[in-house]
Amino acid sequence: MSSWLTSAVSRAETLNDWLSPKRQQSLELLRNSQWPTRKTEAWKYTPVKALESAVFTQSAANNAVKIASIESLNSIDLVFIDGCFDQSQSTSDLPDGLSVVSLRDASAGDQQWAIEVFSSIKPTRHLFGLVNDVLAQEGLLIDVMADANITQPIRIVNHVSVGVEAHTRVLVRLAKGSKASVIEGSCSAIWKEKK
Repeated sequence: MSSWLTSAVSRAETLNDWLSPKRQQSLELLRNSQWPTRKTEAWKYTPVKALESAVFTQSAANNAVKIASIESLNSIDLVFIDGCFDQSQSTSDLPDGLSVVSLRDASAGDQQWAIEVFSSIKPTRHLFGLVNDVLAQEGLLIDVMADANITQPIRIVNHVSVGVEAHTRVLVRLAKGSKASVIEGSCSAIWKEKK
């Protein structure tokens, strides 16, 4: 196991919140995972050697980062800076039929649903997916109510500064007859506000 992965496992063992049951399942799989090499079939074209001894910080959000809008895109923006949800750069005026809640503030019913779907999309033994499972504490639950048609695209922006490790999770739930478009992207360029 790499030193970075050993560090991730150690940090995950100290986390205790409502996601802990799901985190424990992924942690068991992660403890038994082998670090991929070029000889590992699923990873033979993906260079991961640089991560073996990488050291990242888990710093607080960098307030100097300003996320640029996309010209001619009228979107509902949900922004994460270094793994922290940035309310100030995110759209606060949501259309009827759309709800966005922090995973930290999720109701008991939403927590139960989130635990059921938390790691159901990725392959069970995806190494980096498992790391995200065990370390994700920040995230959002996006709910589109029944028969709602959200015409503006929901744009999720993840900005991660150089040397920072960030683990977030966004769960989208569409009720019967609802429609929405979600755009998710990552960036590392920094835009400063003009004075």
